[in-house]
Amino acid sequence: MDQDGKEEVINNTFAILRKAWEESPFNRLLGFRVDYVNAREGQISFATKPELIGNFYQGILHGGVISAVIDAAGGLAA
Repeated sequence: MDQDGKEEVINNTFAILRKAWEESPFNRLLGFRVDYVNAREGQISFATKPELIGNFYQGILHGGVISAVIDAAGGLAA
């Protein structure tokens, strides 16, 4: 297989990984999305919404959301 063929296989693999990760019911519930992912790095993001706020006086995210995004990022990296 030539270099272009290998790159295509790798890109397809990451596309499948991204789709599976974003279709996780929990990740969808929290609005997590993969901005990009490759063999060396990745980036996820999500929009804050009122349902994710833990401290409504200060508008701070709930600790469970913070730990969930750390866990999800680790899962994507693995």
